[in-house]
Amino acid sequence: MTDSEITPVVTEPQTKKVSFPPSALLPEQNTEVKCQTSIVVVGANGSGKSRLGTWLEFKGPQKERVHRIAAQRSLVFPENSSPIGFEKARDSFYWAPPPPNWDREQYERGKPQLRLQHRYGGSVLNAETAPLSDFEALVTLLFSENYTALLSHEEQQRKSQELIPMPDTLIRKVQALWENLLPSRALIFKSSEVQVSQRDLPDEVYSARAMSDGERVIFYLIGQCLCAPDDSIIVVDEPEIHLHKAIQNLLWDSLEKARPDCIYVYLTHDLSFAADRIGSTKICISEFRNAEFSWYAIPDQREIPEDVFLELLGSRKPVLFVEGTSGSHDSALYRHAFPGFTVKSVGSCSAVVNATKVFRSLEDMHHIKSFGIVDRDYLEQGQIDAYERAGVFVPLVAEVENLFLVPELVKAVSQQLAIDPEKAFNDVSTFVFEEFTRWLPTHAMELTKYRVSLELGRFSSCSSDIAHFSQEFKVFQDRINPENIYAAALAEAQAAISAGDYSLALRLFNKKDLAKNLSRFFGITRGTYVEKVLEMAKRNLGCVPQHLQDYLPDINACL
Repeated sequence: MTDSEITPVVTEPQTKKVSFPPSALLPEQNTEVKCQTSIVVVGANGSGKSRLGTWLEFKGPQKERVHRIAAQRSLVFPENSSPIGFEKARDSFYWAPPPPNWDREQYERGKPQLRLQHRYGGSVLNAETAPLSDFEALVTLLFSENYTALLSHEEQQRKSQELIPMPDTLIRKVQALWENLLPSRALIFKSSEVQVSQRDLPDEVYSARAMSDGERVIFYLIGQCLCAPDDSIIVVDEPEIHLHKAIQNLLWDSLEKARPDCIYVYLTHDLSFAADRIGSTKICISEFRNAEFSWYAIPDQREIPEDVFLELLGSRKPVLFVEGTSGSHDSALYRHAFPGFTVKSVGSCSAVVNATKVFRSLEDMHHIKSFGIVDRDYLEQGQIDAYERAGVFVPLVAEVENLFLVPELVKAVSQQLAIDPEKAFNDVSTFVFEEFTRWLPTHAMELTKYRVSLELGRFSSCSSDIAHFSQEFKVFQDRINPENIYAAALAEAQAAISAGDYSLALRLFNKKDLAKNLSRFFGITRGTYVEKVLEMAKRNLGCVPQHLQDYLPDINACL
């Protein structure tokens, strides 16, 4: 068989497991969390993330494998460091320095308690908040392992007639990763100290103690992970601290690749960090109460972007999905109208419907109420009713932009600017009716297109014969009369205009950008009327949220 005929063997990544405590939120949930490489535990401040880390370290069934990197850690680089016996350096870093009067058997039995005493003052409670000062032990281990490896290499080389490659020690691995992340800097290891130089100015050398916080924490995290015992569960509390976002992913991707034997458990409140750990198993922890953790595995879903999904889970407030984009005037208006909700823009009407459906389907897991609001547009009453049954509502205007045109807001802005509110509203309503009159044919045509498309989408047939199928489709199509739809839409809109029914006109017409043209009626800069409304809402002037409520669904009643 030739090389070209050999089929490469593709191996599946090995599934690993970390044992979590039982969840008070979902007692039936499997406590063995599966992952390929890493688990991200995300939760708000005070939700119990650090307590979970100490539980894994001291109480969990895999505690012997846990190597925890605490959030509170001293980053003071030791000024000098000398090698000691490798076994002693390793024990001092992993556990605690061996007492001088203890033999090995005593040490093996007592090292868990020694670790608790040495690192955290003897209290598990202190382990959650006590600053960890193990930088010196880390650097000592690096120097000791390097010295031991070089002595061994020297001995092997002295006995061999062939050149033996230099060992790839932990110090050199730390150096390679650190310099890859910070390519403008170089590490220099002296006999008892670490120095740094700039690549373009190699003669300008400074002590590692003068490193920036970012440079030191990168060295510390790399050293911690590379020095962790084989097959460790590396628990990292606040993995993003002191790190620029541009370097976070590269650092942890590099470390996961460097230690494929280990499992990484990240404890974070940084939602963007959690979302960026693509492929990681995601866990949400909501609280620690009465010595019990409440957590759940975040399921895979495609309808809501993961960063948005994580943000909503972390907010703890009911969720309101809306159309549009984040930062738009529309979403800002909804935030003022629904201050008790996390308002999230997700794009189109269908995206709102899908996001609401998915989030509501997982309510038994996250216990967060969720709803949606979409523009009324050309929806029929049957569609509106169906949407409401699914938790998606529509305002009493055709689209959210029309909320800026309602009489109460127009008059509120007028009063704020010391303008006669009745005159201002008369001017605005006259302008709006004139615009809608010009828009009549387009309005009727757009509505006709929507309704025809909707009707065509309802066609279905069980026929397997093309001739019979074609006949069924022709009969169905003949029942759709675009001219009648157009005429009815035109008549309804003309009646609203003729009757001067302003509220009905706002409910029927969805001509965008009208609100942007109202500034001239208030004597303010062109295009600033919308900003004025939002400014008033932000400053609690003019009762803007209350005026909006008259045209919006009472979602609070559904909570």
